[in-house]
Order: sequence, then structure tokens, then C-alpha cells
Amino acid sequence: MVECTAMAPMQTEVITDFSQLRALAGEWDRLWEADPRRRVFGGFAWADAFWQAYGSERSCFTVVVRRGGHVCGILPLALVCNELRFLSDTRSDYSDMLCEQAFAEESLASAFQALSSIDAPWRRCILDNLPEDSNIVTHLPQVLKEVRLRTHLTHAANCPYVDLADDRESILGGILKKKSLKRHEKALGRLGRVSFRHIEDRDEAMAHLPVFFRQHVARRAMAGGRSIFCEETTRSFYAKLVDTLNLKDLLRFSVLEVDGRPAAYHFGFENPLNGFN
Repeated sequence: MVECTAMAPMQTEVITDFSQLRALAGEWDRLWEADPRRRVFGGFAWADAFWQAYGSERSCFTVVVRRGGHVCGILPLALVCNELRFLSDTRSDYSDMLCEQAFAEESLASAFQALSSIDAPWRRCILDNLPEDSNIVTHLPQVLKEVRLRTHLTHAANCPYVDLADDRESILGGILKKKSLKRHEKALGRLGRVSFRHIEDRDEAMAHLPVFFRQHVARRAMAGGRSIFCEETTRSFYAKLVDTLNLKDLLRFSVLEVDGRPAAYHFGFENPLNGFN
């Protein structure tokens, strides 16, 4: 793995053409794969799929930090009207800066310094969905001592989850004993043979997508809402994810069938390190 050298000065570049980011896909994923907190939303495949679907709605404005010619950090941003936001913020549960951990603080400071000094048409920068253990949240207090920025960090929401690390069988057993789940299971069983499986063949997954979209649209309509899959751009984004991500680990597209007919779907993502998102 290529790493930055501590003696060379930091250099920054703001990339406004996404095709130039595609040329850096290998460096992008090198930083992502080395991050001990990485999530599926940070990989280049996710950013590329997003840009193909939604790129016409925003302008690329990504900061690349180098030291000694090697990429040490990437702050994936886009310009939306007069605001800077994470490049794929509208479809990512979590976002962060990508950086070599040994130079995380310096990379973040260099990226923020570049944003504060560049002559560009943005009035404010809004970085949403930052986990509390993200590179930005972890190093921001120290960085602000070096870079003069008017910054306000706020708590937006708790993100509850089920931790299966210690007592998986007991926790899952308790969930499966819930009366509501048993009632629904029995109701489905009366309709026919019930099965649940992960779709791991790409062609089959593509064939199931239109049914998944129709089910989601119908369910949201019954609840008085509008499905995100009413939009062609969103359908295109999900199709690109199926076409790009590994269906046996990062993407888990699952189907619940009754007598072989799809009754429900789950479209989720598996954390590369320790479970599902």
C-alpha cells in the first residue's frame, strides 16, 4: 500500500469534473478499504452509481489532498445551488472524509483550508449524516484550532441498532418470539409455502427490481405517501448498485416468497466490517 511521507508538504486540489474522480477510483478505494470505520456508502462504486443517476442535479466540488504526490485524503463534496454538501448525501446513510489514518487530522485541516480560501460560488457547507466516530467529528476540534472557520456541530438523530456481537442466538431468539411476528408468519403460512432467500445472481436480481419497485410504490400509496421509486433517477441508481456491488457481501437484496411468488423484499447493505446497514 502506498502511504504518504511525513516530511513532504500537503497539497490540495479541488476537482470539479467527475471523470477526474473516476481516474482516482483506485486511490479512493485504497483509502476507503484502510478505514477501520468504513461503510458501504464510502466506496467509489457508491459515489459513481450516485453520480450517474443524480449528477445532472449538482456540480462536483471534491477536495483531494496529496503529500509527496500521493493521495492522503479525499473530501467528496458537490455544489448544490450555493451550498457545499457531501457528494452523495441524499442517498447515503452515513458520510465522511476518506483519509490515511496517520494523516487524518492534517488531511482534514488541509481540505478545510482549501475550502476557506478558494474563490468559489458557495455560501455555506453542510455536512450531514456524520457518525460520531467519523474522521471529521473525531478530528474537527483540533482542526478548528488551526483553520479559521465558522463551524457549528449539532446532534441530528440517534441511530438505534441491534448488536449481535456477544449473544447472537439469545438476542435473535427473543426477537423471533414476539407475538406479532408469529401472527404474521402464521397468516403467510396459510397462503402457501413461505421461503426467504438472498438473491446472489446479478441477472436474477435485475429481473426482480421492477417487482420490488412496484411493491414499494403500491405500499407507499396505500399509506398516503409517494415512493422514491416513482422517480426514474432513483430506479436508475438502485439498478446501478445491483450492477456494481457484490451481491454476496456489500449488497443484500432479499426476497420473501409464498409458493415461489415474491410477497416482499429487503434491499439492504452489509457493513464491510461488522454487519448490516
